[in-house]
Amino acid sequence: MNTHEQQRRRTDILLGHLNPQQSDKCDSLLNSNTCSGVEKTQPKIKIYGVGRYLPPNVITSEEIDAVCGLPKGYTERTSGVKERRYVQSLEKLAQRRNGVFMNYKFTPDEKLANYTDKEIEAEVAGSVFLAAEAAKEAIADAGISPSEIVYIINCSGTPERALPDNSCLVQRAIGLGGSSIPCCTVTSTCISFMSGLQMAAGLIESGMYNGYILLVCSEASSCSLNFTGNSHSAGLMGDTGAAVIVGPTPKEESSCINSYKFETYGEAADLTTIRSGGSRYHPTFVWTKPEHTMFHMDGKALLNYTAKRAAPFLSTVLPGFQEGKAFENIDVVIPHQASAAMLQVLVNIFGFPAEKIVETLSMYGNCVSVSLPLTLYEAIKVKKTLKRGNKFFMVGTAAGLTLGAMTITY
Repeated sequence: MNTHEQQRRRTDILLGHLNPQQSDKCDSLLNSNTCSGVEKTQPKIKIYGVGRYLPPNVITSEEIDAVCGLPKGYTERTSGVKERRYVQSLEKLAQRRNGVFMNYKFTPDEKLANYTDKEIEAEVAGSVFLAAEAAKEAIADAGISPSEIVYIINCSGTPERALPDNSCLVQRAIGLGGSSIPCCTVTSTCISFMSGLQMAAGLIESGMYNGYILLVCSEASSCSLNFTGNSHSAGLMGDTGAAVIVGPTPKEESSCINSYKFETYGEAADLTTIRSGGSRYHPTFVWTKPEHTMFHMDGKALLNYTAKRAAPFLSTVLPGFQEGKAFENIDVVIPHQASAAMLQVLVNIFGFPAEKIVETLSMYGNCVSVSLPLTLYEAIKVKKTLKRGNKFFMVGTAAGLTLGAMTITY
């Protein structure tokens, strides 16, 4: 069976499960895929330290069932998530909402409307706090001082404000507010960490910066979950923070990015979206509705759209993918924890070795941009399956639609 036939068969199998009428459309896509292949440079970049922060509020799927008026066990069965972390309890979250928790007993707390900025900050941790706490652990793990950081890249999708950029607030929160260290945000939602890592590699490899770069990811997405209009997506998500310190690889070591690939398909932009927050659905506009501020995802359509592009994409970034030999030299697989269905697709349809996959979905849910570095932390610090010199494959999809993958020597 040739390469095209193998790609078509994988796509056919998946599309057949999702929508049998769509499987005959994959030929044109495979024939028109003219991507140039994996970039050949291998940036010499090393991961020096990792950190994470888990909010103390553990929310079980049974609690989500109660909030959404669903049968007991429904959320865990359909999402694969047993529990997730929120920056606030469900009771507190309900008290801060207006009419969103239709099946929850608590009513909005009117006193909160008169809170000052300081009182609001003290009341609930935001994405800056999550990032800062994770960054402190990563800095300590790397064995460096904060003053040795030469650049801060925020790789997140949930900012605390429209302005200034979250990276500036993280800089201040870790005690570097007067340091002049440059900061910026790179966001491609769920795979923002890979985008930030690619940027950091370019800055280091080009010689523009020669030192340690701090990458932070943090998501307090519980604030925008629609528990009544999109309960399945609401049951998937969790709040966490993660951070990674990277820098130049010493000459005698092998750490590097072996390969990388990104593709974006803007025609699928509306499949995963929060419409408010920008200039189209501004909070002051009369046509902006409460649901415009909530997260929306058409999971089935998104999986369907992704399926038609996944096989050609993977074949360009994983040598030997079509022959079933892609993972012979891969020690660990770190996928974005999108959903249980997507993790099953990787194993059952695309042949990813289940024993090499690191899973955090069941414990923390889909943590958007944090999922990748959080799962990396799990592999290094908790399960200890990723060791120096090992090669790991990181892969994910994001709103956009964007596909991304990297093979990295740790």
